[in-house]
Amino acid sequence: WGSFSGLAQDGRLVGGNLGAGWTDGTGMTENAIWFDGRVSKLHEDVSYTYDRHDLMKPWTIRTANTQRVDLRFEPFFDRRAHTNFVIIKSDMHQMIGRYYGTIIDDKGVPVELSGLIGWAEEHQARW
Repeated sequence: WGSFSGLAQDGRLVGGNLGAGWTDGTGMTENAIWFDGRVSKLHEDVSYTYDRHDLMKPWTIRTANTQRVDLRFEPFFDRRAHTNFVIIKSDMHQMIGRYYGTIIDDKGVPVELSGLIGWAEEHQARW
């Protein structure tokens, strides 16, 4: 799961909420992009590709079936939280970093992102 917001290269205010895994294959997603305050729902899954052994390496975030989202996330900080109670276990890495790449608006216009601040997380849990 990750999120970003800021000004795109063309000056538009943009934001994104991109989840993976939780709703994959259900036909429902939590994925959306905002362009100047207007939400654009993404009705497809998003994939995150990253090195699980070195979360500080760049990540790739892409939509599954189209090119609406094609981003690189470059972490610069790892906020880690670990909990281990007998029946509840959680290992969380909340990565803070910058987003680069392209998102496509509802009119099919590519919007370039260059260094937008955001976060992405890797979370393993048992409850």
